[in-house]
Formats: sequence, C-alpha cells, structure tokens
Amino acid sequence: MAALFDDCNLSPHSSRGDETYNDYSIVLQAAMEGQGLALGWQHIVGPLIQQGKLVAPFEQQIATNQPFHIIAPEHKPLNPNAKALLDWLLKEMQ
Repeated sequence: MAALFDDCNLSPHSSRGDETYNDYSIVLQAAMEGQGLALGWQHIVGPLIQQGKLVAPFEQQIATNQPFHIIAPEHKPLNPNAKALLDWLLKEMQ
C-alpha cells in the first residue's frame, strides 16, 4: 500500500482525520458524495466508475488474490503487538 501512495506522490494520512467508517457501503457513499477517496475492488467500483458515480483518480491498480484490511486509529498509538503486525503487513505488501 505504501508503494502505491509513493508511486502517486500521495500521503496516506487523512487531510481531516475525523472520518471513521465501519461499513464499506458507507465508504463508497462518502466517496460518491465527494467527501474523499476510497480504495475499492474492481468488481464493486468498476460499474460505479462506468456510471460516472465515481472516478479513478489515477491509473495505478493493486493486483491481489487475497483481500486485506488495515484498520488503525490515526490519533492513538498502537500497542506493540498491533504495531509489529501492521509493520509486517506493510512490508509484505511491498
């Protein structure tokens, strides 16, 4: 994931830091309403892009045969075990 942000000259940090979603449909709805960017699976966001409800901000795509989720509080330090797991996941995705 970090490589994708680097390749696109983006920062993975939220510009506002106050949005938290626990439902992917809400994430997509927020993106469709112009509240920010969302990562999505092609089979879900592809039709929304074709319908003009979403736009792909850049050409890069991540190919994976496994789903992944990294959820961590932005303004609260992770405990050492969670931090070690997050670091390992990010390293493995490069």
